Amino acid sequence: MVIYRSTILRTGLITQDRDRSRTDRWYGWLGESRAANSGGSRSGSGAERMHTWVSLAQAAHDELTERRLSGGTGEWREADDPWLYKMYAWSFDPYRFDKSGGTGLPTRQLEAALPFYEKAVRLAPNDGLAYDALGSVDLQLNRLDDAAAALETGLAKAPSTAALYSTLAQVLRKQGHVPQAIEVLQRGIVALPAQPVLRYDLGAVLAENGRREEAAAAYREAVRLDPGFPEAHWNLGLCLLALGRGSEARASLGRALELRPRNADALTALAQKALDAGQLDQAGCCIHALVEYGPGIPARQLVERGLAVARQAGDAKSIKDFEQLLARTPQ
Repeated sequence: MVIYRSTILRTGLITQDRDRSRTDRWYGWLGESRAANSGGSRSGSGAERMHTWVSLAQAAHDELTERRLSGGTGEWREADDPWLYKMYAWSFDPYRFDKSGGTGLPTRQLEAALPFYEKAVRLAPNDGLAYDALGSVDLQLNRLDDAAAALETGLAKAPSTAALYSTLAQVLRKQGHVPQAIEVLQRGIVALPAQPVLRYDLGAVLAENGRREEAAAAYREAVRLDPGFPEAHWNLGLCLLALGRGSEARASLGRALELRPRNADALTALAQKALDAGQLDQAGCCIHALVEYGPGIPARQLVERGLAVARQAGDAKSIKDFEQLLARTPQ
């Protein structure tokens, strides 16, 4: 499965883990203030806590907007207070956690949030992140025409917001307009050539449509721009594996494993699937990556299975390869 990085990170305003605790303290402070004023309680059901959290996000947005506009210019300079700038961006999107791998939110909750996003666009009509937040919620609600309109408006006003290109491409892809999705991402790359996420998303669309050589080229550019981009290394490895370029695939999958050790489970599953299908070259590539780039990962049983399959198939080259690999694999 291809994962679009724009659904994981908002490009240009990436909130790191160290910011999350500060965010929680900000919302917690607001919540305690509101509870003190209203005699409310911090306890309650999950639905009540969700409602409270969204309310706090709206309160944070209103307060931050008031502080922003009271400065006289209507804008903050990020260099003056980068955390405040990020908090304002965060307050546009109380459902950001859903884009980080959480479960889908009920439609009714997203619909209830729409006025909040629409207000963000009105309050900051030139803020690309506000349009991206609105378009993303419309996309989750399957309001594709509305999503496309919001995102196109955002691009007209803030063409340097990378997330707008990525989210619009997702909308177009869901509408079945793959050529247009590719064109939007290519337009974003021209406008923002240093943004690896746009190359990554372009690679994802191309790979999904069988254009693996072009996808591999896009992923290569993504990892050139951001060598620490594990998803790009992983998907580049998958493309190269499908293209039969085993040694290159091994290096890319191995680098993805180094950057994100939990990829070991996916790589093991990939190797097992290849062995089940009798694809010894692909299986060998994945197992080599596990052994070479994942020290400490128990791979001996997988190597032994690969050797058994190779012997059963009478594949002399694979037999020799797995025997050499077995000699290097700890007991």
